[in-house]
Amino acid sequence: MYRYFIVICLVFMTFSAGFAQPLVNISEEEVLAYRVDQMGLEEKVGQLFMVAFRQEDGKPVTTATGAIKAELQKYHLGGVILFGENFIDIEQTVTLTMDLQQAAGPIPLFIAVDQEGGRVNRFHFGTNLPGNMALGASGKVSNAYIAGNILGKELAVLGINTNLAPVLDINVNQDNPVIGVRSFGADGQVVTKMGAAYIQGLHAGGVMAVVKHFPGHGDTLLDSHLGLPIVLYGKSRLSELEIQPFRENVSATDMVMAAHIAFPALDDTKVISKKDGQPVFVPASFSHKILTDLLRESLGYEGVIITDALEMKAITEHFGTEEAVVGAIQAGADILLMPSDLPKAYAGVIKAIKTGVISEERINQSVKRILRLKHQWIIPKNIPRSMLLAAARSIVGSKEHKEQERKLAYEAVTLLKNEEGSLPLTAERDSNIVVAAPQLEILNVMGEAVLTQMKAGGYQKAKMTAISYENLGELTIAQKTMIDESHTVILATYSSTLASRMPGQTATADFAAALIKYADLADKKMVVLAMGTPYDILYLQEAKAYLAVYGTNAANIQAGMAAIFGNINPDGRLPVPIQNQGTISYKIGYGINN
Repeated sequence: MYRYFIVICLVFMTFSAGFAQPLVNISEEEVLAYRVDQMGLEEKVGQLFMVAFRQEDGKPVTTATGAIKAELQKYHLGGVILFGENFIDIEQTVTLTMDLQQAAGPIPLFIAVDQEGGRVNRFHFGTNLPGNMALGASGKVSNAYIAGNILGKELAVLGINTNLAPVLDINVNQDNPVIGVRSFGADGQVVTKMGAAYIQGLHAGGVMAVVKHFPGHGDTLLDSHLGLPIVLYGKSRLSELEIQPFRENVSATDMVMAAHIAFPALDDTKVISKKDGQPVFVPASFSHKILTDLLRESLGYEGVIITDALEMKAITEHFGTEEAVVGAIQAGADILLMPSDLPKAYAGVIKAIKTGVISEERINQSVKRILRLKHQWIIPKNIPRSMLLAAARSIVGSKEHKEQERKLAYEAVTLLKNEEGSLPLTAERDSNIVVAAPQLEILNVMGEAVLTQMKAGGYQKAKMTAISYENLGELTIAQKTMIDESHTVILATYSSTLASRMPGQTATADFAAALIKYADLADKKMVVLAMGTPYDILYLQEAKAYLAVYGTNAANIQAGMAAIFGNINPDGRLPVPIQNQGTISYKIGYGINN
């Protein structure tokens, strides 16, 4: 019943508050131009801002408080982005989003979230999908559609209309600290096709798609949250690889997110950094050559451009608040995401318009794009709250979606190593198992999954012990005794950076290496379950068996354990190569069928 309700809502989306269809033959462009002409300067500028309300008085924001409503109205804000602290459960989320919309005035809000699946999930009471690299490992483009469709349906009934996904970055640098498993893989064609299917799935579910991070964050050694990365490749390489997924998907997406990354081959303009007074290359998010000349004119993109968060260090280290927002607008951005200081940023844009630094016509262009998108997508405000709540309870985290989640995770499991027929485990030779994980939360899920598999496999005299090795660099005497008394050790690793997997760089990497060496010396069967990027295998060569599941969600872990115990055949294939000092150790498409 409630699914039909959502379909009806989507059919009537164009009748959003303030956007009723004209009764005479007037084009959409004429209507938009008229609406923009009727808006005051302050209203127009407010539509350019998407802000976060994460904390108030030191506490997480989970309701639309009086202060938040006042800020929405004072600055005529066009959008709000939600984060993990904004979510408790279905009822609270629906109430929050509806209250935000009611407070916004006649023009509805973009309510956005980074719900990519896998490593980036802002709320966990819904369907927690296995992540993009897991989808890439499955080799099935249809799985990307399924993932996008599930996310779209669940976000739509929660009152969230904009998903800052999919990631279209091609993870060609295995030491990339910020993308990794968020990418579909290292093959440009695969990323392009998976991204297209994901967008289609989001749209079919009723939510807008925001592709990111243009023109590509897949080959950086620095996280733009922590500094300003520079990509030094030439135009031909960038066009053939990094830009490819964006070029082929811009006509289908609703927004493109501009990266805070410098690309000197595309724009070698330098500005003086406020950090140290030294010249730095202008990031893509502030580059007219990249956002307007390349994205709009060369690639023909006519939709909304949104910046990555302007509070990230790539921006705040080098640019002032006003300088950042003005620079982004001049470059061609339409939405300014999370400025570091909203009052300063808002006043800075107003001042720039009044002093002629930015023309009001330039602002009108952005406002038209924003209103056009809202006109097309945002559900009317007058839906009864009880109906939306009932629909959300029926859809979010539904049995059907959980079954799909399980299927996607199972199809991703990739077996890279299985020496001496170590897998699958059997009750006869593997009844005493030690499980080890870098976080207690992961360990608990692992333990439950192992016990479930043991029970299903008829392990009559089974024993399982557990080790949490977060912040541990060496094995304790008690842990060594546990290994001595075991038959098999299952080690979970979770790396997203080179430091997190290379011994000598972090305590967790040191412990993983030490545990494997000790187990090898004690002649114990050693199985590694890689829950982050699959590159850990380079440093854990003593392991007899090695599987990649590409995520720490329960479904990823359960899928890995099902493969370890022989209840599924690991059909996944590496979506990225694994290289050791420039030599490919495992190529794209590698995987062992057990």
